[in-house]
Amino acid sequence: MNAGQPLEETLEDESWQGVTTSKWCGDPGHTAFCQESVRNVGNFERCKSFCRFRGVSTQEASIKEKLIETADGLFMRLGLKSVSMDDIARHMGVSKKTIYQIVDNKRDLIELVLVNDACKDLEVIQENLRESKDAIDEFLRNSRYFIRQMRAISPTTIHDLQKYYPGLWREQMQAHQQDFLKSVEANMNRGMEEGLYRNDLQPDIIAKLYVAMMMIIIDKSIFPAHERPITDVIREHASYHLNGLVNQFGRERLETYLKKEALD
Repeated sequence: MNAGQPLEETLEDESWQGVTTSKWCGDPGHTAFCQESVRNVGNFERCKSFCRFRGVSTQEASIKEKLIETADGLFMRLGLKSVSMDDIARHMGVSKKTIYQIVDNKRDLIELVLVNDACKDLEVIQENLRESKDAIDEFLRNSRYFIRQMRAISPTTIHDLQKYYPGLWREQMQAHQQDFLKSVEANMNRGMEEGLYRNDLQPDIIAKLYVAMMMIIIDKSIFPAHERPITDVIREHASYHLNGLVNQFGRERLETYLKKEALD
């Protein structure tokens, strides 16, 4: 999709039946932001959700960006339940009224932060695809990114999201599963074409197994946070997956990459 392409044309190109901004966003003035979100997120429902909160007016843009940045930092470091709207307003240096002009409540703010983070994740995945030398390099880049991202998130944040906002948790997990499935399957097809992965793989099956394992990893009943850091489990899972994909040539390439930079 081209940045200057009208949103209505984009939706028609993506087989979204010509849905216009005003029908699913409620504000024609949001067109530019919606267009950017569709490009970054690649998921109609998540873009539609995001559009409820964000506009592109110059007057509001800086406040909204600061709100997202401030709330994200506090939520990921301290958890969701312990951070109040008063805390966020105080850290921003604005009144709570200013925040409520952007979001209706704390749940809406949490959703805004989560979808914004998802957009960032997808941007990084696309960047890694473009800049990677091959499929192994791409997978290692993505794995390092998610390990570092999870290292920055408090276990309390995941716990609070699951306990107090189960609907948001399910929505985000379902959306992430779709994204990861596409990315992992595409990576396997790329690796097979490059002669780095085994040629007897069934990418559609293995991608689903990989994503299912990721859901197990964040299940605190299976991997309690007090027993070992979740980043250790993610690293082992990534290594297990990649070593099962590569052929001998790919294994030598993998070892070369890991000697230059560990999976950390």
